[in-house]
Amino acid sequence: MNVDVYLSPNSFIDNTDAAGFFEAEMAPLEWLSVTDIVDTQLAAPDKSAVRYPGSDDTLYSLPQFTVNFKLGTTRNDYERSPYTFFTLLGDIGGFYEAIYIFHAFFMSFYSASMFQKSLTSDFPV
Repeated sequence: MNVDVYLSPNSFIDNTDAAGFFEAEMAPLEWLSVTDIVDTQLAAPDKSAVRYPGSDDTLYSLPQFTVNFKLGTTRNDYERSPYTFFTLLGDIGGFYEAIYIFHAFFMSFYSASMFQKSLTSDFPV
């Protein structure tokens, strides 16, 4: 029996910078994983060639078993980067829009109160 074991290289990079400003130096982790196992039958061995001393002319055949490790054709690369506050701002519209919305939210209360004061000043009570 002949067994071919195909191993594919894997790589994992962890970006641990939580602030989102600077990219930390990443230390890759690499390992091999089994992607495929193929077994094939070899030709039957010649039984007339194996005779052991002390035996009473009984033929013995030794089992043939080989394992071949081969490099696979695929490579898996994984990268993890944390979800930061600045990534959240980018997802909801970007940094400029976030500043605009932040100030617009607080200015809406100010403009509403100024509008009420302008209406009450026009009408004497």
